[in-house]
Order: sequence, then C-alpha cells, then structure tokens
Amino acid sequence: MTHDHQSLEVRPRVLRNAILTGIGCAIFSVAGLWMILSGEQILVGLLSLAFFGGGGLYAIPRMLRRTVSLELTREGIEWRYPQGKAVVPWVDVESIGIVSLFSNKMVGIRLRSYDRYLNEMSPEVARLFAKSLPYMKFAARATSLLDTPAAIALWSKRDGADPSGTLASFSTVGNLAEGLVWARTNYGYELLLSWADIDRPPAKFVTLLEEYRSRA
Repeated sequence: MTHDHQSLEVRPRVLRNAILTGIGCAIFSVAGLWMILSGEQILVGLLSLAFFGGGGLYAIPRMLRRTVSLELTREGIEWRYPQGKAVVPWVDVESIGIVSLFSNKMVGIRLRSYDRYLNEMSPEVARLFAKSLPYMKFAARATSLLDTPAAIALWSKRDGADPSGTLASFSTVGNLAEGLVWARTNYGYELLLSWADIDRPPAKFVTLLEEYRSRA
C-alpha cells in the first residue's frame, strides 16, 4: 500500500482472498455434487455446482490480477480494475456505513447523485459491468433457491426481509443504474465493498473513508 498526503492505494491481500474464495467454492461445489448424486434437490445441486464451481474459476484469476482495488484521493474514490476505472467524487457521497450481508460486514457507500459515477466511468469498465450483469442475475436467482437451513442461517435479515425474495428481485434489474437503485432499496447503499476489496476491518475502513471525505 502506497500512501502520501494526496492519495492512498488500497491493496487487499489477494492471495489470501483467492485461497479463501477457492475453499468456499470447493465446499459448495462438493455439496452440489452430493445433491446431484444422491438424487435429492438435483436442480439446486446443479445450480450450486454451476454457480460456485464455474464462478470460482471465473472470479479467482481476476481477483489475483486486481492487486490495487481502490485509490483514495482528495477528490474522491477511484475503483481500479484491469479494464479501467470508475470514480465517485466525495461531493457525491451522502453517507458511509456498514451492511451485514450473509454474516459478513461490508462497507456501504450511499450516493447523492449517479451522474458522475456513470458518465465518467471508463468505457471498458462499463462494458465489463454490462457483460457481468447476466451472470450476477443468474447467481442471485440460484442463491435464492438454496432453501436450506445453513443458507438461511448465514443471511443477516434486514427489517424482517425475506432473503430469497430479495435475491430473486434482482432478476428485474436491466442495467447498472437500475442495479444501483436496487442496492439502495435493499441495503441502504448503492456501492458495497466486500472483504475482498479492502485492506483492513470494515469499521476501520469506514473511519479511513470518513477521514478522506472530511478533507475534501
């Protein structure tokens, strides 16, 4: 992580994150295979195998390539991807907080306006999101069908919301702007940073973001 008075590069522990993701995908893939071979919940098993097995093969190499996830500057937050970048100016950040999702703590960023984030996003990243949307919708739908006690126990319900219904509703999202609205409706924030995106515990990362925002 490089740090000066102007900016800070956020460098997640990509090797550790890739290993943890691989272990998690392997566990769910084995569970899916067992469902198929046992003849119980074959459809759920196929979805689990496709989502976690195929998803892991897709996600892990890209995770290893993304050694810098974010750059914090006096002007705003810059998301870094191998394909390009997306920027949210501090003036467009309404609030920062923590969201509990599947027993994980995530950093949430609530926006005042989507215009600069969407309009100034590099074309390559915009295309990346557009290509990823069908897979994300499939993943949300598949996860919503994992109606097992373990899956429900992992979900941290917000205001009594049904996790299956929340995930299934993502199938109505047609573009990135609608995805931002969906995230705000369901989680209170448009942009979520997972443990794989940050380099310190969520509460400390929120404090870091607030420090940068206060200097803007």
